[in-house]
Amino acid sequence: MDALNTLKATLTRPGLLISDPQIVDMATTDFRGWYKGNAVGLARPRSVREVQDVVRACRTAGCAIVAQGRQHQHVRRRGAGGGRALADLEHVGT
Repeated sequence: MDALNTLKATLTRPGLLISDPQIVDMATTDFRGWYKGNAVGLARPRSVREVQDVVRACRTAGCAIVAQGRQHQHVRRRGAGGGRALADLEHVGT
């Protein structure tokens, strides 16, 4: 099973995992359009528990995670590399 299908099988809450290519593309492109990453999916957890579920699912799928919140990420360049999942943490705890 590939990484995206593994994530889909594990992260089942509607809206938790987004795999629509247009939405993922917007999330992995910086606001200037200079940098573009790629990701197998976009996770949008709403609680600490869901963040934990995303981390476990990514470990099982063999995906690295790029954390993002309010259009900022904690890596040198915006967007995830191949075989990675982007985790939008903006709504955790809200």
